[in-house]
Amino acid sequence: MNANNLAAQTARRWMMALGLLAAATLAHAANLPDGWAARFENNGTTFAPVRMNPGERFEVWVAGTLFGAPQGANLPNLLQQIRQQAGMQGGQCQPAQASQTGVVTQNCMDGNMALQYMLLPSSTSSGKVQLVRVRAAGSDEALARYRDGFQQVLQIVMQGQAQTMTRGDSQPQAQPQPQARPQAQPQPETARADGMPDGWYARSENDGVTFEPVRMNRGEKLEIWIRSSSYEAKGASAQAQLAEVRKRANAMDGDCQSPQVAPPGLVLATQACKDGDAALQYILLRHGTYWVYLLRVRAAGNGVLERYKDGFQQVMQIARQKKVWEVANEYIARAIRTAPGQGVPDGDIAAVHVEWKIARNTFETVGRMEYTNRLLLKDGTGYLKPSFPPDELNVKVSRQLEPARWFQWRKPLFGKGYEMRGPDDKDWRPFPEQSWIAQQARSGERLDGAYRYLATYGTATVGTLRTTNDTWYFKSDGTYETSFFARTTTGMMESLNGHSVNTLTLANSKGRSTTAGVSETASTKSTATPVFAGGSNRRSGDGADRRGRYRLKGWVLEVERDDGRVERHFVSFQHDKRDSINIGDVQYSIPRK
Repeated sequence: MNANNLAAQTARRWMMALGLLAAATLAHAANLPDGWAARFENNGTTFAPVRMNPGERFEVWVAGTLFGAPQGANLPNLLQQIRQQAGMQGGQCQPAQASQTGVVTQNCMDGNMALQYMLLPSSTSSGKVQLVRVRAAGSDEALARYRDGFQQVLQIVMQGQAQTMTRGDSQPQAQPQPQARPQAQPQPETARADGMPDGWYARSENDGVTFEPVRMNRGEKLEIWIRSSSYEAKGASAQAQLAEVRKRANAMDGDCQSPQVAPPGLVLATQACKDGDAALQYILLRHGTYWVYLLRVRAAGNGVLERYKDGFQQVMQIARQKKVWEVANEYIARAIRTAPGQGVPDGDIAAVHVEWKIARNTFETVGRMEYTNRLLLKDGTGYLKPSFPPDELNVKVSRQLEPARWFQWRKPLFGKGYEMRGPDDKDWRPFPEQSWIAQQARSGERLDGAYRYLATYGTATVGTLRTTNDTWYFKSDGTYETSFFARTTTGMMESLNGHSVNTLTLANSKGRSTTAGVSETASTKSTATPVFAGGSNRRSGDGADRRGRYRLKGWVLEVERDDGRVERHFVSFQHDKRDSINIGDVQYSIPRK
């Protein structure tokens, strides 16, 4: 059996290229391959075919966290340390090997099972690496059957690390078609989201997220607050780190005992405190190798922890999986959105303010335009970054669950601009100058033109460069189409080192296609013969999700797609010329001739 050779070669060639590009390269991968499934285990995610013949096995496990890689570290030794830290110690292994690009591989055998461990540099977090393990058993022919699915899974894995990507190739998420008698979104007592424990809810506060049961008896309290930011753990003891992190997070409630070191595991240190009738416990939770999270549990009442232990354990599992904001944001997004027409009436809106800026992430050499909407209500309050039409916003629930997005605004008697004051601001401050007061659409208004949004991400020298073109085609007969084009290319330094990856994604009214090409050469000369070259071309769909009819009215763009779904978008215009249109937080413009 040559399973070890095939697994090692396939994994190294494809995962090296995809890992070096990280999420920015292949952030638009499709869903799981047909016949594959994903499961959470061993603090990571395992992808595998659902059905395999007896004696066959093919799994790709990816650690759920990134690990620190100090500059100048011995990478083969680092792989051994990270494997031990992650609990991945199986197999009779050959010495680890490091490539010139910083990719570390180690081939192992575990019985008749071929293993390969890999450390891939992260392009989204400087000084970080990701641990991957490929496990394979079976004939060469059997493993070759899963090659395409393997490549697609790796794209999905890299997509999961897309922290720097702000836009995808699809339009904003579709909403169910309104019924004849719309029902309002339930209040927080009953609103649910995947991952939220039954009978619990989440709210955003104090630069973090608080989880707690919806209904509790008088005098009872159970809250789990998780700080949104992670902190670097620098050299000091776990007790000292906990004290320092509490101070930096301004989480100083309670009369506290001395911090205690926890047994080896994800929890590094704890500190018990008393705050009136409530017992507090601060927890320092490991986040990778050099970073930590701060949690605070507040409980009051007899038997509270025992009665809600299942929900408590589920919230702690969410924290361990680093899905706090994912779960909380999904819950809040559902809770604050009501049926069309049941939210903020147009008559309650004083204005919509749009701010623009050129955005560029750390280490990027290119930038793009980003826009921020502010919904100004006539009662003197404002709402930051509405993601759907105002007539679907449940103001009462939003103020409860996301108070940090609400602010006060005013227009002084003297002066031309507006002023605002946030929940943590003492003084009024002017609105940004790079902005405008938007216009709403006229009822039944029609457009005629192609409105485009161009964006670039990454760098042309080190890493990858990604260029996207997102376009809406509006016609005066009330029909529309959309298209999306993306190109990702390897940076100059990677190309000089013999690695080249290029991907093209095109989605329009005729369907979707993705083309990827990968090559590796042992020489930097342009005439060198590749030691590996490959590619793929995938086509899907008939484009019905990118064409249909549209209606404009007020702050709403409603589209009826040819696939039967209805979408409602928050829309505004910069001026009467109608040479640009803001859909959500993006401005699409007609190119100047």
